[in-house]
Amino acid sequence: MNKGYTFIELICVVIIVGILAGISVPQVKNVFLGVQLESTAQELRSFMDYVRQRSFLERVVIRIHISPDEAEYWAAESGSVKRLKTFRIPSGIHIESDKEEIFFYPDGKSDKADIRLEGPSGRNILLTTRGILGGVKVVYER
Repeated sequence: MNKGYTFIELICVVIIVGILAGISVPQVKNVFLGVQLESTAQELRSFMDYVRQRSFLERVVIRIHISPDEAEYWAAESGSVKRLKTFRIPSGIHIESDKEEIFFYPDGKSDKADIRLEGPSGRNILLTTRGILGGVKVVYER
């Protein structure tokens, strides 16, 4: 009486596991890309809130420059070339804005602007500065 598995049974199990892994990998990749897109949007929103607060506290005008071609955004005091901080956009995510520079003013206001982050799966996130009200609104689009 043999209590082991045959070679054919082991090959069948390996094939089934391979098929299941092949089916699930694209789904896992899409989940990862979605998380990366949301993380990038939250990072940008936090940075914009930080710039708004810093502008208010230091009583200076600060601008955020958005550069889709270089896949980055950065901030500097108005009239200065010295960057406060630079962020890179992860590969696979595209950034576009209706304004190249968004200014944040010492009274808490900012220029009104729309910034769109586009993910590779066709999912978009829109960040809108609220102008007179200050702050940033985030809208998840399909």
